[in-house]
Amino acid sequence: MEVAPTALLRAASKVFRYVADDGVEEELHHLGLIYEASLIGNGGGALPAVKAVADGEDSGGAAWVRLTDLDVGVLTPFTVLALFDVQRGGAGR
Repeated sequence: MEVAPTALLRAASKVFRYVADDGVEEELHHLGLIYEASLIGNGGGALPAVKAVADGEDSGGAAWVRLTDLDVGVLTPFTVLALFDVQRGGAGR
């Protein structure tokens, strides 16, 4: 199994300002690079494993989900942007 050629759909960013525990005002820059990718050569077999549980660092875990089964109410803002791009046929298309 391999990943078909990918396409960058969107480079999203958001800046959050907050006061850290030490009282210093900080900025957090969150970047999201959203790619469209497809698996080829799977032959109907099982999908590859993903990190399903949080790692305590920067991942809250992952799961394979059909686009038709997504609940927009529980998605992150960047994921909603990516879904919008896919439904439009890709960013800039």
